[in-house]
Amino acid sequence: MESKHSPSFVLHSTNDKVTDAPTEMQSSGLQAAFRLINERLFDGNLPDCMLTMQRRRNSYGYMSPAKFESRHFEGRTLDEIAINPAKMPDMSNTAILTTLTFNMCRVWQEHFGTPGRGRYINQQLADKMESIGLISSDTQKVGGARTGQHTGGYVLPGGPLDQLIDEILAGDWELEFQDRVTKNCEPSSGKKENRTTYKCSICHLTAYAKPKANLVCGNCNVTMSPPS
Repeated sequence: MESKHSPSFVLHSTNDKVTDAPTEMQSSGLQAAFRLINERLFDGNLPDCMLTMQRRRNSYGYMSPAKFESRHFEGRTLDEIAINPAKMPDMSNTAILTTLTFNMCRVWQEHFGTPGRGRYINQQLADKMESIGLISSDTQKVGGARTGQHTGGYVLPGGPLDQLIDEILAGDWELEFQDRVTKNCEPSSGKKENRTTYKCSICHLTAYAKPKANLVCGNCNVTMSPPS
């Protein structure tokens, strides 16, 4: 069924030639999505935000209140909403839009409600999320706890957000660029590798290296071995 709404932003297809202004291309995609989500799901009431791409460990995105201030107008501040480009290789376009919307809910609470401490999702925020079709859940699945230190949820099938995301993606919306290093490298396990002590049998020089390393003492020109 054709949508009764026309896309109110410029769309970028993966088949389009990369422009000479990649920064403008990336930021305009975020801005266009923010504008439409604000208009449809928040009645246009959210204030303008600074939309950025920021790497933050173990985070798909975040909202930071009053993170920016004007250099010319005293007292004017902007909240920041960031999307993590290092996580984008593992994120679908739907996931990116969901992350953006979740942090827009945090903006709403910052200006029209009472935020919890830090990342805490309180009852007010959970209710606001649910009103637009984003269900707060610590497991990101049906039945998870609605409040707590978790930082996400899931999109309600057929809900307002689900329908709006379908409309946006039908216009070939996407962000053109993502983190290259993370995409091509194996993720770290976060565990430190074991170290083994090696000693020279002549001068007793000590060194530390990975298990099964092949070390030679530079003083005596003999192979260094771990203790027996």
